[in-house]
Amino acid sequence: MESVNRPELMLAEEGSQPPKNPHSRDSRTQKKTSRVLVVTDHDHLAADIAQQLKEAGFSVDVAGVAEADLVAGMKCIPDVVVTDLDTRQGQRLDILSSIRAMDPIVPAVAITTSEHAEIGVEAIKIGAHQYVTKPFPMNELV
Repeated sequence: MESVNRPELMLAEEGSQPPKNPHSRDSRTQKKTSRVLVVTDHDHLAADIAQQLKEAGFSVDVAGVAEADLVAGMKCIPDVVVTDLDTRQGQRLDILSSIRAMDPIVPAVAITTSEHAEIGVEAIKIGAHQYVTKPFPMNELV
């Protein structure tokens, strides 16, 4: 009888590992290029950050601050999220809370204005790994 080599029917050999899901949390450490999600409603800031990060070799996705934009942006499974807390609607710590609800372990960097540095401290309490105050040199994010 002829043997059929169909992956869905094959049993894993003893000691072998199942194939890695390219979208699993473990795959983040296996990627050569880190994926950064930039969350802001300021197009010029998004463009500046994206350009700097791309020049440094990162893969960059940009999302708006609306909940639907965040959900869509987080589907890219970012390695890091950079979020601007200064939106057209004012200070928005809820953006960081939404990110944390979708992915409690992704590192997050919060951006705020220097006159609102206390918001950066609050962002750390919510779960940001660090905060940067505007204006800042773009290479500070790299």
